[in-house]
Amino acid sequence: MRTLFQGRTLASVVFVSTIFLGTAACGGSAESASAEDDLGSESWTKVLECEGGSVVVDVDASERRHLQLVVRDPATFAALDAMPYGEITNASERIYRGESPYGIFAPGDFRHLRRYELMRDASGQVPGVEVRRDGNDLRLRALDLARPGCEPTSLHTSPPDDVYPDACEARSYVFHGCQESP
Repeated sequence: MRTLFQGRTLASVVFVSTIFLGTAACGGSAESASAEDDLGSESWTKVLECEGGSVVVDVDASERRHLQLVVRDPATFAALDAMPYGEITNASERIYRGESPYGIFAPGDFRHLRRYELMRDASGQVPGVEVRRDGNDLRLRALDLARPGCEPTSLHTSPPDDVYPDACEARSYVFHGCQESP
C-alpha cells in the first residue's frame, strides 16, 4: 500500500482520477444541456430582428451566453437547408443555437454567436456555424474548421471577439434590415 502513494504511482493515480472526474463533469453538463434543450426550459428574449421580423436573434435570459438565430421565412429554407450545421429543423422554422464568449445583457451587446464540433465528421470536416452582425446585416456562416488557417481571430481582445476568418466558410447567407429589439 505504501508504494501506491509514492513517486510516479501517486502521480498516475491523481492523473487518472482527474481525467475520470473531468469526464464525469463534462458528461453531466452535456446531459443537463440536452435535457434543458428537450424540455424547452430556456427563457428566450429577443435581441435583434431582421427581414421584417421573420428572422430573430434571441438570448437565454437565464444564461446570457446562450443564443439562437430563428428563421421563419420559408423562402430561405432551401438555401439554409444546404448548410445544416447546428440546425434544428421543423416545418415552420430553422433554429441555429450557439454561444457568445461574453454575456448579452442589452441588444447592442450582440456581435456574434457560434457553435462547432471538436471532431471530424464522416466527410472529414469539422463543422461549425457562426452568426455575425455587421451593422444592419446578419451573416449566417457554415464553417469547416478542418481547413488550413481556421483559427479564431482576436482571441486576445477584451471581451474576446473570436470570429473565424473567411477561409473557414463553406457557405453563407445574409439577412438584411436588422434592428435591435427595445
